[in-house]
Amino acid sequence: MAISIQATYRAGVIYPDQPLQLPDDTAVVVTIVPVAGEGAALVDQPTAAQRGPLMAAALERLAASPGRACVDPLQWQREAREDRPLPGRDD
Repeated sequence: MAISIQATYRAGVIYPDQPLQLPDDTAVVVTIVPVAGEGAALVDQPTAAQRGPLMAAALERLAASPGRACVDPLQWQREAREDRPLPGRDD
């Protein structure tokens, strides 16, 4: 017999929203599906004071990573269009 109930998990304990009405010593399998709702943050969000340093650290990592070489956009466009004729042009 499979039943589905809603419950709240808090401090290592599952609190069902309704009585289960199961006989004592009944074995059950619990599947936990987190649901985001009011006041239920699944991931701690950084505060406004924490976001600035986090962004600065992310930008520093990005600046330190090997970047792409600067590409001349006109040269890239010419090379990209070399293998096919431009639509509407006979050149």
